[in-house]
Amino acid sequence: MSERSGPWPSPDWRVRARAVLSDRLRIVVAAFLLLSVVGAGVTYGAVIAPGTVEETRTVDGWESTTEFGHSATVEQQNPVYPVGTELENRSAYFSEASPILTGTHHADFDGDEGTVATQTTLTLVLRAEDPESGTVYWEQTDRLNRETAELVPGESVRTDFSVNVTAVRERLSRIESSLSTAGETTVLVRAETLYRGNAANQSANETVTQDLTIRPGSQVYEVDGGDAEAAEHTRTIVVREPVEAGAVETAGGPLLILLGLLGAGACVKADREGILDLTTHEQAALERAEFEDWVTIGGVPDDPPGERIRATSLEGLVDLAADTNARIIQDEHLGHYVVFGDEYHYLYEPLGRESL
Repeated sequence: MSERSGPWPSPDWRVRARAVLSDRLRIVVAAFLLLSVVGAGVTYGAVIAPGTVEETRTVDGWESTTEFGHSATVEQQNPVYPVGTELENRSAYFSEASPILTGTHHADFDGDEGTVATQTTLTLVLRAEDPESGTVYWEQTDRLNRETAELVPGESVRTDFSVNVTAVRERLSRIESSLSTAGETTVLVRAETLYRGNAANQSANETVTQDLTIRPGSQVYEVDGGDAEAAEHTRTIVVREPVEAGAVETAGGPLLILLGLLGAGACVKADREGILDLTTHEQAALERAEFEDWVTIGGVPDDPPGERIRATSLEGLVDLAADTNARIIQDEHLGHYVVFGDEYHYLYEPLGRESL
């Protein structure tokens, strides 16, 4: 069992630190200098050349608004409405009394500035399709009207149309009788408006579509949709913004530089002034602490038996003790170490021969 009392008690952490620092001085200095280099890199990136980051931004563009208006004039005598009465923007009209649906389509342009060329085409669309799968069984189209105009912000283009709904219902009946197709029949007035030009400092090249739905019936026909629909035509730009360094990067970089330089300088100064040098007793205490499991403190005769063989280090004496299966005895007064053998005794004197 090892003992920690004796000529050299276990060294404290300060002695151990000086020993480690003295043994690895170059590595420690290099580590401090590397810390300064890292700090310089952080400082350069945060303060001197923070760099930039790309950001995608959506900026204001221009706006288009499309809208249908419709009406039907009473053409047949009836007990409610005089002939010539105009019924406007109703959800349903009478098929016999007011068979012709007339209307207008307005396409507006608005923005900060610019000029656009517009073209609105109104088309009557008749088709039969499966409402679940979207399969179109047949389709017919007739152009109703087309208008073009040059618009500045705040202006609009107007396009008129007229549809004889009774004639359309009869036409649908003939097609369905001929084809016997399934699906739902749809009647649309479709407006397609093309915007071309320069609007709000950007190139305008857009097509806006709007539908007005007509549902022909024997008594009434219904009209649905066509309310004002506004669309914003924005654009995206890519901008480069400088990276804003946080407080950690701004203060941390210079702090690392300072710590690295001070640490390296302190180590070099301590070495030059001999602060890291260990006394003979400190060296002996460190050596003793390293191999304390092999050592027992006890009394050693002034003239030990057997021929004396001197060891040059405690580590070498430990090897001899292992080879001879013996224990190392440390003299409790003088501090030297002895391993006893059959014909020899092995001696290590950490303080030199003056310890004897």
